[in-house]
Amino acid sequence: MSVEEACSVSDIWSINNPTKWQLYKYWIQQSIIPINKEIKDCEESYKRAQERFEEIHQIADIKILKKAKVVACTTTRAARDIEILKRVSSSIVLIEKAAEIPEHHVVACLTSSCQQLIMIGDHQQLRPSYNDYKTAQEHKINISLFERLIGGRVPYTQLQYQHRMRPMISKLLVPHIYNTLQDDQSVNEYEALKEFTAMSSFCRIWSLKTRSTTNCQEVTSTSSKHRSFVTCIDISEFKDIHLLK
Repeated sequence: MSVEEACSVSDIWSINNPTKWQLYKYWIQQSIIPINKEIKDCEESYKRAQERFEEIHQIADIKILKKAKVVACTTTRAARDIEILKRVSSSIVLIEKAAEIPEHHVVACLTSSCQQLIMIGDHQQLRPSYNDYKTAQEHKINISLFERLIGGRVPYTQLQYQHRMRPMISKLLVPHIYNTLQDDQSVNEYEALKEFTAMSSFCRIWSLKTRSTTNCQEVTSTSSKHRSFVTCIDISEFKDIHLLK
């Protein structure tokens, strides 16, 4: 019902029922208008207060961060609070596990004040993971900036000594993954794995040509150097191994 039609009604008892219902709906709509306006004004007032609240917190965070020598966060948080990082103006950015971080995550963390970017990782191990592997492969976004720069022959430093694995384990990685990996003297002092007396038979590496081998399970890898090998476990060669429950 229009405004003119509603104003033309002088006696509600003289109109028919359908017209009464139209008039009733018109009155409801008109009564809601000031309520909606009040709600909208409250929303805008709340929005301004929320923005002011966040601004005050941001100023406090910036003051605290500027006094800190090291600011640690995830790449997701850094991208979300990039405006704070811009005002903190850090000249050095250090990224750990750089080979597993997507390239766009790294770029999103950088500001104009960054003078030195230090990336630490292993480009011969895990790549960035995506739920849609096919799309990542198609658009080549499963390669980190770290690996891309090394592939572009940007100068880098690589550690040659490992301090984690016993020699019988580390030798499985050379030369299939690492060409020059060497054992530190300290790994020779590590205690042998209990209940494993046939450790050398635990894992073998074959060429992809042996895919037809039975009782073997292929383990796929995202690294290009890993794709030419499959890791297999041959249960028949476990003679003196006792499984712990």
